[in-house]
Amino acid sequence: MRPRRRSIGAGVPGGCTQKTWQVLVGLLALTVVVVNVIFIVHMRKDQQTLEDEHEHLLQNLIADNGIDNGNGNGNGNGNDRLGLGELDVAGENEDARQRRIRLAALLHDQQEHRRVGQRIRVKPQQQSSGNDQAQGQQAQVQDAQVARAEAEVKAAEAAVAAALQAAQNAWVPGTLDITAESGKQIGRITINGEVVFQEKEANDKGRGFNVAIVNQFNGKVMAIRTFDTYLEGAEEALIPFLSGIHAGRIVVMTIKDEGTFMLHDEARKSIADHLGATMVKGLHWRDMYAIIGRKGVPSFPPSEKVSRSPNLDSWGENVSTKATIALENPAEVTKCKWDPTPENARRSVFCNAHEGYGTLCDCNNPDDLNIVPTAAGIELENLQNVPVIVMASNRPQYLYRMLRSLLATAGMTPDRIIVFIDGMLQEVFDVTELLGVRGVMHEPQGEKNGRICYHYKYSLTRLFDEIAPSAPYTIIVEEDLEVSPDFLQYFDQTLPLMELDPTLYCISAWNDNGYMHSTKDAALLYRIETMPGLGWLLSRKLYKDELESKWPAPENRWDWDMWMRLPTNRKGRECIIPDISRTYHFGASGVNMNYYFQKAYFGNHRINKQADVDLRKPERMTAKLYEEDLRALLAKGVPLRGTNPCKEGFFPFPFIYGLNEALGVTGKHPGIGIGINKPEIETGFSAAELDQPPYLIFFKQNSETEFENWMRLAQCFRVWDLDVRGHHKGLFRFWLEGHQIMAIGDKSPYYNEYRPTGNFSPLDITGIEAKFKAEKEKNKKG
Repeated sequence: MRPRRRSIGAGVPGGCTQKTWQVLVGLLALTVVVVNVIFIVHMRKDQQTLEDEHEHLLQNLIADNGIDNGNGNGNGNGNDRLGLGELDVAGENEDARQRRIRLAALLHDQQEHRRVGQRIRVKPQQQSSGNDQAQGQQAQVQDAQVARAEAEVKAAEAAVAAALQAAQNAWVPGTLDITAESGKQIGRITINGEVVFQEKEANDKGRGFNVAIVNQFNGKVMAIRTFDTYLEGAEEALIPFLSGIHAGRIVVMTIKDEGTFMLHDEARKSIADHLGATMVKGLHWRDMYAIIGRKGVPSFPPSEKVSRSPNLDSWGENVSTKATIALENPAEVTKCKWDPTPENARRSVFCNAHEGYGTLCDCNNPDDLNIVPTAAGIELENLQNVPVIVMASNRPQYLYRMLRSLLATAGMTPDRIIVFIDGMLQEVFDVTELLGVRGVMHEPQGEKNGRICYHYKYSLTRLFDEIAPSAPYTIIVEEDLEVSPDFLQYFDQTLPLMELDPTLYCISAWNDNGYMHSTKDAALLYRIETMPGLGWLLSRKLYKDELESKWPAPENRWDWDMWMRLPTNRKGRECIIPDISRTYHFGASGVNMNYYFQKAYFGNHRINKQADVDLRKPERMTAKLYEEDLRALLAKGVPLRGTNPCKEGFFPFPFIYGLNEALGVTGKHPGIGIGINKPEIETGFSAAELDQPPYLIFFKQNSETEFENWMRLAQCFRVWDLDVRGHHKGLFRFWLEGHQIMAIGDKSPYYNEYRPTGNFSPLDITGIEAKFKAEKEKNKKG
C-alpha cells in the first residue's frame, strides 16, 4: 500500500506556508486555463456523442465535493491529470484524499474524450469527388486550428508544471526521526512515528531486503520495494535499483526472515558503495541487519546494526537502528538542467515525487519521453478500431518499462492504449500521465487471485460498454510484459482469421514452449488447444455473449486464465500462436510470481526482435487448411525409435538435456540460457531449409487428456514442464537446436497414420522412472 503523503511544517502538522498557498492559488488559475483550452478545441460534431459520458454523475459529484472541472462548475482543485494529486491539502484526512483522487480520476475520464495533444485527428466525412477541394481546404483549416490549440495546451501544461515545481520548492525546515527494524517475523520502517512500511506475518511476504527511498527535502516516501534475496535472481533487480537512485536520497533497508542466502558479493558491494555500509559484507545466514543511509553522500555515515545468528537453525534477534536527519533546502542543491520542454516539465514533477525508474530521472542522459515507433508510417488495416488495454496493479516501475516498449512498437499511437489500474494507485496513474496514455482507476474487490479476476471483468466490461462501444476486438497485455517491434503487425495479419474461422478462440502473441533453443522461425504460426494469454486478442462477441455473464465472482478466487482454459468455456476451439513469441515476461514479483520462478521459466524465453515480419501464409491457418499442411509435413517426417529420448544418441544431433534423475540425465530448468546453437536469424530461411523433414517422437498415453509422458519429455527438452500447454490434437511442435520436432501421443489421431511400421512401442518414460525407483529402493534395502 502506498504510504500517506505528509506535509512537514514548522510545528504545524500538515501545515502549508503562505508562500505555498499563493502558489496553489496561481496553480488553480492555470489549471482552469488548460482545461478550458482543451474543452474549446474538442467542441466538434464528430465527438459530440462522447460529451455525455459520465456527465450527469460527474456534475453531481463535482457540486457535492467542490471539485473544479475546468468549466467553472466547482470551487476546488481536483484535476489529477495535471498532477494535483501530488499536492498536500491542509487538514485533509486519508479518506477525503482518496475520495478526491477517485473523483479526479472520473473527471479525467471525461476530459480524455476532449484531449487533443496526441489524439488522432478527426477526418471530414467522405462525400463526393466534386467536394475534394473543399474538403482539403477544410482539413487545412482544421489542422491549423488544432496545431494552434496544441501549442497553447503545451505552453499551459509547461506553466502548470512550473507552478507545481514552485509548490514543491516552497520548503519548510524540519527533521526526520527514522527507525528501521529487522527480525524473523518483522520488517518495519517508521518516520516521525508513522509506520511507512511493515510486514509482520509469519509467511514469505516481505522476506529479504525491504528498501524505502525518502525525499531529503520534504521527507516524503518516494518508493518502497522488496527484494527476496533468499531466492536466486532478486539481487539482479536490487543492484540496478540502488544504482538508479538519485544522489542525496535517504535510503532505509531492513531484513525480514532471511535476506543473505542469495545476496552475493556484487550486491553487498553495491550496498556498501552507495550507502557507505561497513557491515553488509560480513552478513551470514539468518543474520538480522538494518541500515539508514544517504545515497552517494560520504559525509553522512550510515546508521547500521547487525544481530548475529547463533547457529544454522536459529535467527538473529530482532535489531533496530535509528537516525535523525535534517531536511535539506532544495534551493541550496544543484538540480538537473533539463531542456525547458513540456516533456521535461512532466519529468521534473514526476521525478520529484517518485524514485526507482532508472535513467528516467538521470540528470545527464535521461530517457527520451518522445518515444518513436520502430517503423513509422505503418498502416494497420485490420486494427483501425482495436484498442490495446494494459492490465496494471501496484507495480508502477513495471508499467513504465512496459509502456515504453508498447509505445515503440510499429504502428502504435498513444491514443490506442488504455491502462486499467486495479485500485486508486496514484503513482501508477502518474506513470500513464508521464507517458501520455489514458489511465483508468477503479476500486478493487476481492483478494489475491479473486481480485485479479474481478479487475479483468471490470476492465473488459467498461471497455466494451463505455470506452470503446464499437470496438469488435481488443488486445490485452499485462504490465510485466515487453512487446516485439512487430507486435501490432502480428495481430494485424492474424485478426482476419477470427472473422473467417469460428473454430478459433483467441490469437495470442505468446508461445509457452518458445525458448531460445526450442524456436527458430518468426514467420511460423501454430494452432493449439490451450489459451496462452500474455498478449492476446479477445473478441467482443466472445466476451459479451459467452464469458461476461458467468465470469467468476471475486470471492471465488479463480485464476482468470485457468478459468478461460476450461473445456466448458473453450468448447473445442483453438488459439493461434507464433513460433517465436511477440511478448517477453520480465515480471519477477506478483501474486503467482517470484524471482526464482521468473528466472527458471521465463528468463530464457525468446522474443522476436525484428520489425515488419511477414507471417508465412496466415490465410492457411484456418482449421481445414492447417490440417492439410500439417499432414503433408507429417508425411515426410522421420520417426525416431530409441527407448530413452533423454539420453545422448536418441537424436541425430547434439543437444543439452534438462533435469531428470530417474532418466539418468542432469541439466537445468527451461529458463537457464544453455544450448549449443542459438541462431540469430529468425526469418528469411531458404525454402530447402524450411522444407527439412521433422523428427517424429511417439509417446504413450492412458487417455486423450493424459500427458504424463509428455511432461517428462518436456523436462528433458527444457520446455514448459509445469502443466500441459501448446498441443494440437495430442501433437506438440517445437525445435531443438534448429531441427523441427513433433511429439505425438498414441491417442492422437495422427499416431496410427504416421507411427513407424513393424514392431514398435511408444515411449513409456513413466515406466522407466518406475523401474528406476524400484531398483533404487531395492539397493537401499539390500
